[in-house]
Amino acid sequence: MAPSGRYCRSNGGGWAVNLVLSLSVLVLLIAYTAAQPHIVHPSSFEGSSTSGCSTSIVGGGPGGIYFAWRLVKAAPETARSVCIFERSDRIGGRVYTLHGLGSHEDLTVELGAYRFNDGPMTATQGNYSEFVYTPLTAGLIQDALKLHVGKYEPHDPSSTMLKIVDLQGHNAGYSSFVSHMLDQIKSLGVRVFLKHEVTAVRVTRAPTYPYNKMVNLHLQGGSQVTNTHSVIMNLPQLPLLKVLRSSPELFAVDGFPPVLQVPEPVDGVKLYVYYENAWWRNYLNLTHGDFQVGSIGKQLPPLQGRYHDGDVRCLNTNTASSSSSSSSSS
Repeated sequence: MAPSGRYCRSNGGGWAVNLVLSLSVLVLLIAYTAAQPHIVHPSSFEGSSTSGCSTSIVGGGPGGIYFAWRLVKAAPETARSVCIFERSDRIGGRVYTLHGLGSHEDLTVELGAYRFNDGPMTATQGNYSEFVYTPLTAGLIQDALKLHVGKYEPHDPSSTMLKIVDLQGHNAGYSSFVSHMLDQIKSLGVRVFLKHEVTAVRVTRAPTYPYNKMVNLHLQGGSQVTNTHSVIMNLPQLPLLKVLRSSPELFAVDGFPPVLQVPEPVDGVKLYVYYENAWWRNYLNLTHGDFQVGSIGKQLPPLQGRYHDGDVRCLNTNTASSSSSSSSSS
């Protein structure tokens, strides 16, 4: 029996060092305004039709969903002319939450981003440190969407890191804020097209109004989205560069913007390991803190992790005859 009188199961989180995940998301706005804005009404399209997409957002990550959310909040009447194109089969991008894991199907695992900060601080993990401050995300989650939050590091009074929780204080999943925005914009008529990869953006002169430009999106497989007026590219650096290199008309005058080459992405691997018995909590009372095995610079990446990084469920051993536990590393 655990000496604390509680028996915990959890999935902790960890990663290997040159596995620090990068967040190099670039947003490129290409806007060409036609003679008059075109508003698509409910009867103007059926089901999965891409006709009437006056505003096309490429990339269904948090940035793309946020742009659509702000756009239709300001002008709800334009919602049915806003289309989001995502090459994968899900929305969220680098924010990716899995629910219902573990033997009791009640654990939440964050495969991507998982925390935010409403106050500036320096976070340290082993020999690596970073300055963290996300006021826009904090304002969106807490003030605009009014989601419940809790401290990510409750045992560290200097930490201002936060995470999204449910009414019981358990991890609700960082993707919750993306899902809330998505539900709102879809209810207003925004169309979302999964497994629609944009390969190029082509700009041509309008035949009847030569001073206006027409923007067409080329999709994988050969189909097109025609006559869109505004294109917002919300993609990671390498996929963005791939699309732009296939879109020479965009930079025919000024050339390729050097700023797009500035970010230096770092490959990353993050993993969780599930334990039926969260031994580090149940027997060693390690409820928080970091660990590292190995050092930066060796051929093999060091193993790093946090005792408090994963979702946790504990049973009172005085009232429960059995329980399970979990942990993680990378």
